[in-house]
Order: sequence, then structure tokens, then C-alpha cells
Amino acid sequence: MNNIVANAENGKLYVAGGSENAGAEQGGLWVGDLDGKNWKKIFELPKLIDVKIDPYNANRLLVHAGVESSGSTAYNVEIYLSENAGESWTKINNGLGTSASIYDFAFDPDPANIDLLWLTSSAGGFYKEYIGGDPERELELSKFNVTMLVDGEKIIQEVQLYSKIIPPTVPEKERSTFKGWYVNDEKYSFNTPVVGDMTLTLEARWIDSPEDWLEE
Repeated sequence: MNNIVANAENGKLYVAGGSENAGAEQGGLWVGDLDGKNWKKIFELPKLIDVKIDPYNANRLLVHAGVESSGSTAYNVEIYLSENAGESWTKINNGLGTSASIYDFAFDPDPANIDLLWLTSSAGGFYKEYIGGDPERELELSKFNVTMLVDGEKIIQEVQLYSKIIPPTVPEKERSTFKGWYVNDEKYSFNTPVVGDMTLTLEARWIDSPEDWLEE
């Protein structure tokens, strides 16, 4: 057993169990009465690490499934939600990270935020996630025009919000090493996310002699 959770509201006891080396028949989530009788398995995977119950709705359950056993077929793992006391389950943390990285999770304690979850990661980080997607998240990110002026030539790129600019093609120069693109005597970082329309006057700089390295 990995965790036991009691719920006085519905008089039920939930047990999450299993291990990486167990089969699906040995792991999963069981529910029974508080007196330890009338057990029923309501979720099946080799390893269930934890189970959480919505403090305002006992029919809403969250389970954290661990990595699959090496001898099993491709089990779908991570965080699952049931809205009907375990009759059906939906995986809800697509894109959040691997199941091994999730350390703990919980429903938001505010009854006004029934679809808000909080998660921590053993790899570092604190996450805020909405069941069904963030209502404030933009479905279609804005696009901006980035104008690069290079030796009198105008290069225009359409770049999505928070994306990065593709650097211009580096011109050829014999017996020289390309040093980078500069804007106002400062080397420009193309890892900078775009947040609006912008114009860059880029200057290609080169290293022509050993002395030029000392300027960096």
C-alpha cells in the first residue's frame, strides 16, 4: 500500500497500491467502507502512488499513477481524474511532465476554484493547472512582424508571441571567424522571446586576428 485516505462524508476508505514490478492486477485503487469491509477495485495500473479527494465533492477523485513495470505493456500513466466516484477516469496532465517528476498534488481549497489544481515536482518547480485547460490562456497567440536590417537589406519575419527570431544567414568572409550579430555594439541573443513588433539593425562582426578575441 502506498497511501490510505478516509472520507467521512461518504463513509469510504481509499487505498492506493502497487509497485513498478507488480502487474496491473496487483496495483491500483481500491475503495471500501470505513470499517474495512466491501472492497471494490476502481482503478487498475501497476503502481498508484497517491489518491486525493475533492474536499467539496466526494465523487471527484485524483490519482497519481507511477511508472509502468518493465514487464507490462504500454500503460498510460500520470495524473487521472474521476468525476463519478471512480466509474470512469480521464488523464489530465498532458504536457506537464513525466509521472516520475510529480511529487505531490492537490485540489484548490477554495470552493470557487473547483477546476484548479496545484502540483509540485521532485525535479523542481511548483505548478498551477486547470482541469479542462486554463480559462485565461490564449488559444491563438498573437503574431508580430520582426524587421531585420542587414547591410541595407530588409528581412521581415512573422513571429508568434514568445517565440524566437531565426537569425539571418551568416555572410561569408575569407580567413575570418564569425563573431556574432550585434545591435548598438552589443551582441544580440536570438534566444530573446518576441513580445511585439520590432526592428533590429544587425551588424555581422568577425574575428580576423588573435587580438580580436581579447575584446570578448
